[in-house]
Amino acid sequence: MSLQHVASAQTTSPAEVAILSLQEKVEMADEWYEIAAADHFWFEWRFACLSRLLGEIPLGDEVLEIGCGNAIARDQFEQHYARPVHGCDLSLAALQKARPGRGQLYLYNIHDRRAEWQQHFDTVLMLDVIEHIDDVPAFLQATGWHLRPGGRLLLNMPALQWLYGGYDAHVGHQRRYTKRLLRDQLAAGGFRLERAAYWGLSMIPVLMARKWLHRLRDSRHTVARGFQPTRFSEPVLRALMRAELAVRPAPFVGSSLAALASKVD
Repeated sequence: MSLQHVASAQTTSPAEVAILSLQEKVEMADEWYEIAAADHFWFEWRFACLSRLLGEIPLGDEVLEIGCGNAIARDQFEQHYARPVHGCDLSLAALQKARPGRGQLYLYNIHDRRAEWQQHFDTVLMLDVIEHIDDVPAFLQATGWHLRPGGRLLLNMPALQWLYGGYDAHVGHQRRYTKRLLRDQLAAGGFRLERAAYWGLSMIPVLMARKWLHRLRDSRHTVARGFQPTRFSEPVLRALMRAELAVRPAPFVGSSLAALASKVD
């Protein structure tokens, strides 16, 4: 069955989300989706690093973003690569905040393993998802089930466990990553790490400050305070972003880690 046929499953209006699985609790703060927007400097920075890491490697014709949320990254990839990118998530509320795109959005649990999607996709995007998962090898094995032989997995995740703090806990992060930890988890899940690059070196002092300030404040506005720049800080953060992107190679360490892996057949 094609994706077009799957898209004819029950939909909700106006978000046009095909419901293929039961909605489940997501380890992600709801307020994240209220403030996450495509023009946020961090999303622009992340996409620049991911597209640079991908380089000359084609996405392929069938692309799925797992844990797409309100589809900010899906929109970025569709616009840049001029192809449909499908997205799935377990949060219907997040999916319904997405704008219409070329690809279809699904309320879908990858552990359900729909038969028509076995070995269907050329590339899977998993952007700031893996850090929320309890059983990472099982999740990666389910991901690989959806990929064609030799298919690729493009990931992003928070880096450096010593930066872990109250903000991470509040938004549902189980851990932060190093290249070694990621390589080990990928291997256990049936993938081989091909490329990895830290980014956000200049954000490390910002995250250290956020970690300590969180201890002094209540948690009612944790996400807004921890993620949204002020009108004074945003120009500075954008300048840091531009400066770091202008430097080659990627920094030896950073607050985030981008990676490209391939399915082991």
